This record gives sequence, structure tokens and C-alpha cells, in this order.
Amino acid sequence: MIQSADLSELDEEIAGLVDDNALPDRTYVRHTELPDLLQKGTVLVIDVRDSDHRGGNIPGSVNAPFSEYYYDMDKLHNLVKANLKPRIARVVFHCMYSQQRGPRTCDKYLFHWNAEAENPTAVQFSVLVGGFHQWLNWALPQQRKDLLIDFNPDTWVKTERSGLVHVDDAPDPNDPNPEVLPEL
Repeated sequence: MIQSADLSELDEEIAGLVDDNALPDRTYVRHTELPDLLQKGTVLVIDVRDSDHRGGNIPGSVNAPFSEYYYDMDKLHNLVKANLKPRIARVVFHCMYSQQRGPRTCDKYLFHWNAEAENPTAVQFSVLVGGFHQWLNWALPQQRKDLLIDFNPDTWVKTERSGLVHVDDAPDPNDPNPEVLPEL
């Protein structure tokens, strides 16, 4: 698992590569917009979750674990290009909450993409708002099981404030100082 100290070092690494005025043109996709894009076949979803990838996924998404792909943009570039079909106009990155791994990978990859002269198409790069957590907690109550693959209910814990959370993120009932999970 990536620790927050590791992410601070990554921020410094990225800051040394770009100036503050050259931020990437990242956009956002809401969970309510993504089903239409999936149905039209105009989106490639890159899931950068690591061990929290087990237990459920977005149909058609490609797993590129953060711990493996963030440090090797050439490898991620090859994965994206191998899955980039002619109709695809947008690549959407996400992690569990799309607060750290998804946006960081999207931004770093966008710089890499823009540096590659052979990229023939204009592709929009986005982050899924709320990540897989929001996707799952939106799709299940609507009985939209077509929006989930490999779903395993044993991998999820129901919480009062945040709905279903992955067992890796679930608060320990014996912890006297539990972390506060994001509200839905």
C-alpha cells in the first residue's frame, strides 16, 4: 500500500518536471455520465486501484495498479494505446475515491501523452468523480448490476455514513480513533 509520505515525494518529483502554469487539461466525469459513454463505446476506463481492485469493477475497465504503473509511464502508455479504439474520445482514470491515485496518475500520464509526438488523436483525459466507491454506492441501490462486474459482497462493509466501503478501508470497530470516511 502506498503511504502518504510516498505520495509527498511523488508530488515533489512531478513539481520538478513541470511549472505551475502548465497544469494538465484534466476534466471530470460524473458517475451518472459514465454509463452512456460506456454504452456508446467512446470511453476507456483505467482503474488504478491496487489490492482494493478485488471485489468489483466497472465493465470494460482496465486495471493498471498505481504501485506498478505510476512509476512507469511508458508501460501505462503501451497499455492505453493497446486499448484505445478509434471511437474512444476519452480516457477516464479512477481509484477507490478518486482523491489521490486516480487524479495523480491521470495528470502524470497526460503530461506523458502530450510529450508523445506520435499520438494521432485528440483524446480527453478525465477522472471519475468519487471513484469506484461512489460508482458502487450509486449503481447497487438502483439495481444496476449491469454496471458492475466481478462484484463480491463479502469484500464490502456497510457503514452508516459512507455506504459500502471496501474491507481494506473499513473502520476497525475496536479502533478508539477511527478515520472518518468520506460521506456520500
